[in-house]
Amino acid sequence: MKNLYLVSQDINHKSNTYDSFVLCCTTEAEARATHPDGYVAYDFTDGDYDENGCILYWRGHWWVNRNELDKVTVRFLGKASDSEAYGIVCSSFNALY
Repeated sequence: MKNLYLVSQDINHKSNTYDSFVLCCTTEAEARATHPDGYVAYDFTDGDYDENGCILYWRGHWWVNRNELDKVTVRFLGKASDSEAYGIVCSSFNALY
């Protein structure tokens, strides 16, 4: 069954960061592990590091670091309709131009 979750963070307040997003997925754990760009933390393996030891693809500077996902707030909003696609529904990005 698909659900809608509001996922938010109060850790990273820099410019050019996400503060929240709404996600259609199955579980709260999946919502917590999802980056606002749409990819999921547990999709990464130990081989996803560059030569400097930095995690590839996980853009913690736009969201929170993967080791801080336990501090992300996940709020159940309700059941999704059958026609709602899995993934990000909308997001809030604080851009500085």
